[in-house]
Amino acid sequence: MKTIQLKNFNIKISERLHPIYDGKDDILVILPEHTAICCQIKYSQTGRLLVDTFWGVEHVISGNTVTIYYMDEEGQNEAVFI
Repeated sequence: MKTIQLKNFNIKISERLHPIYDGKDDILVILPEHTAICCQIKYSQTGRLLVDTFWGVEHVISGNTVTIYYMDEEGQNEAVFI
């Protein structure tokens, strides 16, 4: 997993996905084999984290950690979500 610190949140992204971070408050996640955006993570002006996932990926929020992964990786990453 790749980890990006977004304000006070830890964003963990599967190695199979490609994150693009603007260095401020927005992360786009790309499905490399389709060159398509599959997730957007944004830190709002009110201090909330907004997570939009599209086809092919899932996300899990646990405290201040968000994990983004392919749907077929769910069983493989079970230990991450305990």
